[in-house]
Amino acid sequence: MISLYRDGRLVTAHAWWADPAEMPTQEEAQNRATALAAAYGMTDHRPLTAVLRGTGDPRQHLDEAFATLGLPSLPAGFGYRPEPLAEVRGAQLVERRSFFRAIKESLSSERDRASDGELPPLT
Repeated sequence: MISLYRDGRLVTAHAWWADPAEMPTQEEAQNRATALAAAYGMTDHRPLTAVLRGTGDPRQHLDEAFATLGLPSLPAGFGYRPEPLAEVRGAQLVERRSFFRAIKESLSSERDRASDGELPPLT
C-alpha cells in the first residue's frame, strides 16, 4: 500500500490487489496518481497511473511506483518485517494501531517496568 498524508490528513491511498477484479477504475487510478505526482513534483501522472493499475506481484508494483516517483528503492524485506528500516538513516517506522491497543501496550509496559523494580515515569 502507498499512502500520501499532508498535515496529518490522508490525501490519497492505493493498495494493490490479488484479484484483477478488484482493480481500480481508470478514473480512480488517475486521481490517485495525480495527487501523488503533484506531491512529488511530477508533471505527467500517466506513467504512475499505469503502475497503479498493474496486476501481479504487489511488491514489484510498489517498487515501480517508487521508481516512477523518483524515490529510492525500498530495502529487501520491506513490508514483511520492520528490521529493513532499522539501518536506514532518518527512517521512522510508524505502525497504525487502535486507541485501545495503544492504551493496552502503554499499561503493560508500565507494569513490566514496575515488576523490574523501576517505577513508571510520572506524567
